[in-house]
Amino acid sequence: FDNITPVLGRENDVTLPENEMDAVFIADTYHYFSNRESVMKSVLRSLKPGGSLFIVDYDLKPGGPRPEDKAHVRFGRAGVISEIEYVGFTFAEETTVEGLEENYFLRFVKADE
Repeated sequence: FDNITPVLGRENDVTLPENEMDAVFIADTYHYFSNRESVMKSVLRSLKPGGSLFIVDYDLKPGGPRPEDKAHVRFGRAGVISEIEYVGFTFAEETTVEGLEENYFLRFVKADE
């Protein structure tokens, strides 16, 4: 693909140019971010108005036992949606993806300015 450029981010910033991205995709890493608010604010700045943020992460079921290999996952889907809306995104949809059984797939949008 000639329209994809990998970029090395920092602990608190994705280091993408402001208002340039049509979409940002974060897969199985959101729960590792130590400064989620700063990272997500930098993602919000990087997106064009109307741009999409896609999050795929482990679906920690409330009330169920936490698998040992997922002990580092702090919260589930509702917590992720709440945090990402807090920084200014609008939750758009959850998509079911065939074969994706332990994860959720969420899409958020940056409001038009």
